[in-house]
Amino acid sequence: MVDKPHVERRSEPRFESQKTIILTLLEEDGLALPALAVELSGSGMRLILSRAVPVGAAVKIEPDDSMILGEVCYCEPHAHGYLIGLKLQQMLSNLNELARLNRRLLGDERPSTPTVNAWIGARSRR
Repeated sequence: MVDKPHVERRSEPRFESQKTIILTLLEEDGLALPALAVELSGSGMRLILSRAVPVGAAVKIEPDDSMILGEVCYCEPHAHGYLIGLKLQQMLSNLNELARLNRRLLGDERPSTPTVNAWIGARSRR
């Protein structure tokens, strides 16, 4: 018997990962669960969680300086808990920079100005 060659049907590459993240279930009063991201692609993510989550649940993940919104596609038992597949739908990056710009627009952040001591020091060097 001859093995048939494996045909990759995915439209984008997947990358293995071992990153601990927090998965927030948006429909369960924001229940936050620790998870391990084990595989990533441009439109999907595979996680291992300690408990099952409902298929179709809206979720939020906040890795590093980003926020990702998605939906649970599958949830199946796994040796270390449950294997969860996510379809990623929206992503915002550079959240710290967005927050800084928002504060500036709202007038909560003033541009840095020289301190009195720096000004006195500069005058005394003249």
